[in-house]
Amino acid sequence: MRLTVREGASRHVALAILLIYAAATLYVGLHHEPWRDEADSWLVVRDTSLAKIVTWTRNAGTPALWYVLLEPLVRLGLPFPSQELLHLALAWTAAAILLLRAPFPWVTKVLVLASYYFAYEYAVIARSYVLTVLLSFLIAAWYSSRHQRPTRYAIAIALLFNANVHGALIAGVLVLLFVLDGRSARISRPALVVMLAGALAAWAQLRTAPDAAYPHIVRQIQWDAPWRAVASAFLPGIPLIAGGIGAVLLLVLLAAALRRHGDALLFLGLSLVALNALFVFVWFGGYRHAGLLLLCAIVALWMAGDVRDGALATAAAIAFNTALVVSAIFATRMAVADVRMAFSGGMEMGRFIHDNRLDRYEIAAHNIQESEAVLPWIPDKPLWYAALGRYGTYMEWNREEEIGRQMPYALAVRRAVVHFAPRGAPWLMLLNAPIANPASDGFRLIHETRPLVFRHREERYWLYVWTGPPTR
Repeated sequence: MRLTVREGASRHVALAILLIYAAATLYVGLHHEPWRDEADSWLVVRDTSLAKIVTWTRNAGTPALWYVLLEPLVRLGLPFPSQELLHLALAWTAAAILLLRAPFPWVTKVLVLASYYFAYEYAVIARSYVLTVLLSFLIAAWYSSRHQRPTRYAIAIALLFNANVHGALIAGVLVLLFVLDGRSARISRPALVVMLAGALAAWAQLRTAPDAAYPHIVRQIQWDAPWRAVASAFLPGIPLIAGGIGAVLLLVLLAAALRRHGDALLFLGLSLVALNALFVFVWFGGYRHAGLLLLCAIVALWMAGDVRDGALATAAAIAFNTALVVSAIFATRMAVADVRMAFSGGMEMGRFIHDNRLDRYEIAAHNIQESEAVLPWIPDKPLWYAALGRYGTYMEWNREEEIGRQMPYALAVRRAVVHFAPRGAPWLMLLNAPIANPASDGFRLIHETRPLVFRHREERYWLYVWTGPPTR
């Protein structure tokens, strides 16, 4: 049995699958409440210039490609939900490439699109990772013709360098493979120059600034991150021990099935090593990062084309499709939860403030990062961050903010009172934790977001109005 096989199925079948995929992800996307990382992308594009963004990336730790794509939406005056629609359109494009160009059986293609990462994490949650998926699929589709048409291949790799740090690592592996091809094929020097230019652009945007929140390359050490990442990548929703064991066995089977396809096996091995090193020494953000390991496995199989190796290929195919079924079940659970409950309370609080015209008042806030999820829904309204003693919207990702995030809530509230109370005008206090005794502190609760926040529970909010010093 083949692990991968080219099928001459009708484009109509691909179109039908794509329409079902688009409809399902659109439905969930329209019910999705963006969280702070989604808000941060929009706010930095909305409230600063593109020239500033290119330097801001040094603190944020990501290249600017996603922000460049958001720029036209903001300049056209489109609302915040347009970011979700752009993200979905990119996910649909990636799905179309998979359906039309991937050398997989149709059941595998459908299961990939139904799996957690491609049906939810990289489709509904608007982050730069959709660019990593789209560009990786393009590169995989063009891999077999990379020497016949090297320029388009090189441009895709150059863009991948600038999608995010994870994409840059994957792109670096692809450049290495392209150079190693020189032993058997004539390398296009202009194409190599394009790739290296993309790498240089990413490096220029990622050089750590002196005032960055995390100025050193090694941010922290998480020795268990690779285990958690592998388990989450291939068997999300499964208990960690069982998921990790199953995922490792699956990777062994895939590696064995790819053993006669040196370039694909080398890509898979080096990509997994590079990404897991990032997870250990810099940052592992959970599902959104783990899924990139699954992406690398898909790209490796795509690069290999037809894998015909009897029992090994059969075992690998069964194991891979079974893992995708498990992932699809988890995707369904998460999508249903997102529709029924809130992913974040930011939209609810932001709309409450906007709809009740409360944005005409001064609003103090704490904590800094969590407050971001509220801001896209109240345009032209910065918050006064109590921990910083200044107004702001998007994160600067600098040392000042990192220190400010550690400020106790009681101290932040007192600082807001000292700043606003002497003015004598009404003002509001926005928090992502309740005040224990608001009346005794001179506040009255006017809105609390609903408790059904299933993913980012730290993004529940309490909004208070200052009523004046309590009488003794």
